[in-house]
Parts: sequence; C-alpha cells; structure tokens
Amino acid sequence: VLVISNAALGSINNCVLTISYLKQKNIPVRGIILNNYDGNNFMQADNKRMMEEITAVPVLACVPPNASELDIDVEVLKGLYK
Repeated sequence: VLVISNAALGSINNCVLTISYLKQKNIPVRGIILNNYDGNNFMQADNKRMMEEITAVPVLACVPPNASELDIDVEVLKGLYK
C-alpha cells in the first residue's frame, strides 16, 4: 500500500492513524506520497519529517500543487514491487 496524504495542517494525524491501522491489519505499507507539497513551507517540511519519524515509513515523493506528473526515481518505483 502507498498512503497518499495532503501535506497541510492536520495531515500528520490522518497519516499516522491510517498507517497504524494498516499495520494492525498486517498490511504492508511501502511508502507515503505527499500531495500539494510546498518545499518552501516550514510546516509542510516538518510534517514530512514527523510522518517519517512517527510511522517509520518513508516519504517517497512530494507532489507540488497543480503538478501533472509524479517526480519519483525509477529505482524507488521498482523497489515497491518486491
């Protein structure tokens, strides 16, 4: 499973609860993708760091607002299919 989360205020709680539930059900979580991510926004950068720290699940990609493509390394994508 990939968890897609908004990067805005309140997203840490939603993301952590979702991943916690998935782990309780023994559903493997491969990563997190942050939507509407602004790398210049301190709060969103901190949200990213906290999500990774609390869940032990990596953020694989950060999608800026209005993006039409997912900027993610091909090797990372391949690694999701193990």
